[in-house]
Amino acid sequence: MARYFFHLTGTFSAADTEGENFPTPEAAVAAAKLSSRDMAENGDASEPIGWVLRVADESGSEIASLPISDLRNALAS
Repeated sequence: MARYFFHLTGTFSAADTEGENFPTPEAAVAAAKLSSRDMAENGDASEPIGWVLRVADESGSEIASLPISDLRNALAS
């Protein structure tokens, strides 16, 4: 299994320094999609736009970028 990291960027950045093991990159992205959906559903609507959950592999290469603000707007419509 490989380790993947979930970094939150926006008004401030929160780097994931521990990561989590997943059997495939697709499994890591699927977990990130669930997390970003949860953040979009439970976040404060007054939060600034631009929040992004980024998934990186062990080498630091970004494999997915999930805009939480876009998801929040899609859920609201």
